[in-house]
Amino acid sequence: MKCEICGKEVTETYTCKLCGRRVCKEDFDKGSGICEICKETLCALCKVRLAIAICNECGRLVCEDCSIKVGVGYLCKDCAKEVDKRRKRVKTVSNSRL
Repeated sequence: MKCEICGKEVTETYTCKLCGRRVCKEDFDKGSGICEICKETLCALCKVRLAIAICNECGRLVCEDCSIKVGVGYLCKDCAKEVDKRRKRVKTVSNSRL
């Protein structure tokens, strides 16, 4: 069989639990049960699901559950909280000047 990542002929392959790729032991993380490609594209927040976007604020990879769509981009939930806090502070300062 061939590893679906490196193309090397191997006698034993491992199946990624996320994407189903059959890969050699060098391209498989036994601890997590996933292939190296999925490991590199996991959500930086939950580390469980594959990322769908990059947070526009911090640049981390985020999955659908750990992100919020803002316009045409995404914010991770951590950055969304911080942006919301900054907005509230600006609104409070603006209102106190009136």
